[in-house]
Amino acid sequence: MLTVDVNPLLYSYGVALYAAIVLGAGTRGAWWTLPTGIAVVVAITIWGVAFDFMAHLVRAIPGALASLGAGTVSRNLIALGYQFGSLLFPTVIPAALALAIAREELLPTATGTGKRGRVAE
Repeated sequence: MLTVDVNPLLYSYGVALYAAIVLGAGTRGAWWTLPTGIAVVVAITIWGVAFDFMAHLVRAIPGALASLGAGTVSRNLIALGYQFGSLLFPTVIPAALALAIAREELLPTATGTGKRGRVAE
């Protein structure tokens, strides 16, 4: 019997990161941007969980891909998808999405001008 343990909490911290950035920036359209962005981040979470599941299967049954006729390329693509889904996407996608949505509120602060158009001292 084969058991595969995948912890989705390892991949879903991007939801809290996205919500914190959007709500902290004080975006005007947070009532629609928050659920829309969370849906995108949940899709990225599903990507990470799916590739973690496949990586566990490849490690648990080493000859499984070979019996299906898949070679080294498939194994490397699963490893690449796992790395993107566990390391890169959960952090970068929520931050980039929140920056794209709340750019009017976040960029003036980063460049030194306040929201009211005056220069911060």
